[in-house]
Amino acid sequence: MSHPTATTWWVEVFLGASDGIATAHAKLHNHEHTNVGTTGEARVDSQDPDVLGVGYELATARALMALAQQLLESAAGDIGGSTGESVPAADFLPGPRPAPDTTQRHQDAATWWSAF
Repeated sequence: MSHPTATTWWVEVFLGASDGIATAHAKLHNHEHTNVGTTGEARVDSQDPDVLGVGYELATARALMALAQQLLESAAGDIGGSTGESVPAADFLPGPRPAPDTTQRHQDAATWWSAF
């Protein structure tokens, strides 16, 4: 019987703007270390002061999307390391899957991990 476990990971987003570019730096932390960080940018029209908030939204969304991609690639690499087979990060994206051109073992690994 497995025992439940819990942990906390958190994302810190640092925002700034300079020369018409809004920038978001996203860092993923856990209790052991910070090992993943990404940046997103968006152009801001200096003629419209209300646009800075939108620029921050876009920059943050882009940074978080890049962070998600890094996590998927890291997980795929970790799974490949434990199974000895190459597993594409795209196998773990939500939504419809492309027609499989990998072995059944890859599909089984992707299905098993996508359940979490």
